[in-house]
Amino acid sequence: MRKILSTHPLHPRATKMLAGAGRLAIASALDARTLVAEARDADIVIVRAPLPPELFDGADNLRAAIRHGAGLDMIPVEAATAAGVLVANVPAVNARSVAEHVMFVTLALLRRFRVVDRDLRARGWLAGREHANSTSELAGKTIGIVGLGAVGQAVGHIAAHGFDLNVVATTRS
Repeated sequence: MRKILSTHPLHPRATKMLAGAGRLAIASALDARTLVAEARDADIVIVRAPLPPELFDGADNLRAAIRHGAGLDMIPVEAATAAGVLVANVPAVNARSVAEHVMFVTLALLRRFRVVDRDLRARGWLAGREHANSTSELAGKTIGIVGLGAVGQAVGHIAAHGFDLNVVATTRS
């Protein structure tokens, strides 16, 4: 049975889906020595933490290093390629979540959330309420987006349709 090594525990649904593909093992630690040792007999590595390049040196069974998310920044692609290991990711899988976080942070900054929260807790409602005089709403403002990949498109959609923002964007193409 194939060994599937994941650097982190996976969602129960993902674990269930992988049950037919092999035996899932979770790395006991994320340091280079442990990852190298535990990947030695793995067929697939699911990546949610940076892999050391030396992981690919002696992992003769290893056929794939799959990033659990977008991007390949956690996989030393050159080392994997030299070892004949397929490298893959799941593009755009977390675009909505990242876009929602962008809007969350935008609101928190615009509304001075941390200062308001601190004053509400320490000095009461009136102290917190006083901040409303120096904050404003998002609606009608303009947001600029650099890059219209999956995240940029999701931010633009939420900004325009959820917050009534004017959206301007630029992309390489």
